[in-house]
Amino acid sequence: MLIVMHVNTMSKLLFLLLIQCIAANVYASIDSCAGFDVKAGILDKGKDGYYYVSRETKIIPMITIENNPNFRFGISIKSKNDSNFRIRATVTIPKTTNLNFDRDIDPKVNNELITINFPESDAPGESVLENYFNNGDSLGLYIFKIYINNTYCNTIDFTAVRDNNS
Repeated sequence: MLIVMHVNTMSKLLFLLLIQCIAANVYASIDSCAGFDVKAGILDKGKDGYYYVSRETKIIPMITIENNPNFRFGISIKSKNDSNFRIRATVTIPKTTNLNFDRDIDPKVNNELITINFPESDAPGESVLENYFNNGDSLGLYIFKIYINNTYCNTIDFTAVRDNNS
């Protein structure tokens, strides 16, 4: 009976330790965004020449760069204390006929989705993940998983819809 109690006591201790580890990991994931302002939506170019979120939304009209070279959408991440950080993103998009990147990226195609792992980069206090549509891009869900300092921060789900003005 003493052995059974010992096993039960050890099981309880291991269970409590497991719960603490899970809670610490969940808290770390939630807390990784705590020192940052994260905004998503339509981007405009400021007087300084840099993009910023001018209208927060997750519903994005499919306006291609061929039809409007200035149209952008994306995510702004700003450190609340203006400190430097490292950022990376994993993006999953609907299958397209026209992949176009400003750097060497190796997309993974799986059925009707394409997943792109963008490399980590330095952000001096602020970073904007700037995106645009090309002819051939698909309507649907564009999923951005954001990692700050190599820790998961947030997932932003944009939905690309037909542009009512075209």
